[in-house]
Amino acid sequence: MKIKSVKIRGFKKFVSLDVHFNDQFSVLVGENEIGKSTVLKAVDIVLNQSSFLYNDSTASGYINSELAEKFFKNKTRDFLPKIEVELFLDLDGNIKSIDFDGFHYNSASESTTGIRFVYEFNPEFEDDIDLEGFASNNIIPTEYYKATWNTFQGKNYVRRMSPIKFIYLDNSTIKHDIFGGYAKKIFDAKIEGKTQRKISSNFKRAISKFREEHDDDLKIGANQQIGLNSSKTDIVKLLDIFESGISIQDMGKGRENIVRTEMAVNNNVFDLVLIDEPESHLSYTNTRKLIDMIRNVTQAQVVIASHSSLIVNKLNLQNTIILSEQKSNSLADLSKETAKYFEKIDNLDVLRFILAEKVILVEGAAEYIILTKLFKKVVGEDIDSSGIDVISMGSISFEKYKELSDILKKKVVVITDNDRKEDTVYSVSDNFIVCADKSTDNWTLEVAFYNANKDYFDDIYKSRKTKPEYHEEEMDKALAHMLKNKTENALEIEKALDELIIPEYLKEAIEWISK
Repeated sequence: MKIKSVKIRGFKKFVSLDVHFNDQFSVLVGENEIGKSTVLKAVDIVLNQSSFLYNDSTASGYINSELAEKFFKNKTRDFLPKIEVELFLDLDGNIKSIDFDGFHYNSASESTTGIRFVYEFNPEFEDDIDLEGFASNNIIPTEYYKATWNTFQGKNYVRRMSPIKFIYLDNSTIKHDIFGGYAKKIFDAKIEGKTQRKISSNFKRAISKFREEHDDDLKIGANQQIGLNSSKTDIVKLLDIFESGISIQDMGKGRENIVRTEMAVNNNVFDLVLIDEPESHLSYTNTRKLIDMIRNVTQAQVVIASHSSLIVNKLNLQNTIILSEQKSNSLADLSKETAKYFEKIDNLDVLRFILAEKVILVEGAAEYIILTKLFKKVVGEDIDSSGIDVISMGSISFEKYKELSDILKKKVVVITDNDRKEDTVYSVSDNFIVCADKSTDNWTLEVAFYNANKDYFDDIYKSRKTKPEYHEEEMDKALAHMLKNKTENALEIEKALDELIIPEYLKEAIEWISK
């Protein structure tokens, strides 16, 4: 049993957002504060009724600010903001689906399964409230709002009806869980109901016996004594998770993260596992271990919000869902071969590429070093303010990035060497071009700069004792030194860019990407 998709309207960052989930793994990515956690929270609110059950002042913080501003400006009932979250379910023919199927969507001949949550103004109070006064003071009158949960069948929904066994792990802000819901979730899922009732009954008897044995010890006056608050002695409020006799809360945040996740995904306890930032508090090595654990899940649907390229790569780029403020894009159409390629080369910061507005791909450290200053020299603007990210490809083929670029419709230029290959044909598109020097005499960056600025480099490297050859090929001493000391030479080029002649293919690349 799975969640298929969620429609979010007017909730926190999102005026309107639709997200479709994969059957097993979905990895939500996006810029910081874009709303990855908000999507998980929205699912939790619908299934678990984790917020809005009781009217409190914090509810206004969930309302989309853009919609709130429209109310403040127009000051009428029609512009009162509301929150609506619709969760579409796949209950796989389970008998429970009867309560959740309805003709709420599509057409009268097609039933849809799901739950709808709405937080909106209660019309019963329309005659009792001065909406203009609230709007003039930039206040949303949430005291007069109501929250409703209904299945698509039209029935009232309460969380004990949930057809999906699920757990929400917020590893981004781990809190002590001793009175929280995590241990209770595991208790409910792993311990049979009959055994739960037996444990609870035995615990109550033990508490009663304790009271009897210490009744006299707790007297503080003729008619007064210390007692035990019955509302605090429920066993579910004392539950904790232990490993080898140690509470996971005493193991450190990283270990707590691993144990919590391991218990959530192992043994097919849950149908759905929501995990916010599984990489939190973990080293690179432990993050890899955690990913391997998650990948071994056989049945549960796992939805992850993450900032980690390692997680995105290892859980397969095809499972990535990219969020922006008003839409989500999937990489499901990426070829299996390219996804597997990035999975194997998992140390690449692929999220930088995915989230960048525009990208310059370079082959190595030398180009990377000079690009920031070179960009400013060519177009007169800072590269960061232009929304352009420079990424070193390392050993990866830029063709793998091209497939990503085509799916994301991202503008990308590749700066590469021609490696003395004449008339090389590169795969290009409207958003993706490859720039290399057209002359095989300028077969790499250092050679192109040397041939355009021979006198300058001969002069600054004249005192070096470098042997005038490179890979057994005789050449000018200065050029040999540049090729044998690429990083040092790149720093020298970067320092002197204002007085150097820039190779044409570099200018071409920068001018194209800056348009």
